Amino acid sequence: MALLLVALIWGSTFVMMKEAVKGFPVFAFLTLRFSLALAALMPFCWQRLLAIKKREAAAGLLTGLFFFAGYAFQTLGLKQTSASKAGFIAGLYVVIVPLLSTLVFRQRPSGSALAGVALATVGLALLSLRDNFTVAQRDLLVLICAFAFAAHIVAVGKFAAEIEPLTLTVLQIAAVVTASAVVCLTTEGPSFDISAGVLGTAASPA
Repeated sequence: MALLLVALIWGSTFVMMKEAVKGFPVFAFLTLRFSLALAALMPFCWQRLLAIKKREAAAGLLTGLFFFAGYAFQTLGLKQTSASKAGFIAGLYVVIVPLLSTLVFRQRPSGSALAGVALATVGLALLSLRDNFTVAQRDLLVLICAFAFAAHIVAVGKFAAEIEPLTLTVLQIAAVVTASAVVCLTTEGPSFDISAGVLGTAASPA
């Protein structure tokens, strides 16, 4: 039941985010969203951040950049495609993870994982391929997001056993805030007209 609740919350945010970014810049939204998350976490870990080591900072930067890429491509694609299609394509990171783990850690995927990859690929084709068997750019953006999220999970799996989890979480969120703010300021400009709907979506738990 807990996993079903997680899936419900995660899926519902696609609808909320699509509405939020209709009239609000994508990277300004990401900056706002992850700034709120960072502000909520800082009271619990600011002392640990004063003593971080270079390896911890590097791990936080790497995982944070994958995390940023995932949300950036997901939100850009969501602005152009339907929430249901974006949710399915983004969710393909679940079956991409075993393939990336095979490449990075030389871990052979199980038969069930390979079957999942095959079924997910068929589903992706049915949803995304057009009459001439090409993929629309908007769907390709979300597919890139799925690979970025898969890379993020693999990277977190590598570093989570070596670095205190809360520290790693805060470092990668800080990296997302920084990257989003840089892209926002260089391509969109600051946005201060924040509606209640945009703020509510930015503060959503998924």
